[in-house]
Amino acid sequence: LIREVRMKRGVSSKDVAMLVGLAAPNYSRIESGLTSPTYKTLMRIFDVLDIHMNIQPADHAPINVEERAEEERNAAWEIEQSD
Repeated sequence: LIREVRMKRGVSSKDVAMLVGLAAPNYSRIESGLTSPTYKTLMRIFDVLDIHMNIQPADHAPINVEERAEEERNAAWEIEQSD
């Protein structure tokens, strides 16, 4: 996605790397998917390329660890009671 947008914008990878503050080889590895950028670096790349991102929550609710632990304790208690 990043490479496609950069090419559509007519910007060289070397220029993006410079504007983002990365060495050109490091930026190239990000574009190639060989390494993952930090969130901060990704946001700088998006800013330079004028990419806008809309983050939405997943369709499912996150797992509440405390609720899950209580459910497991209750299930274990029910098993003990049935023995």
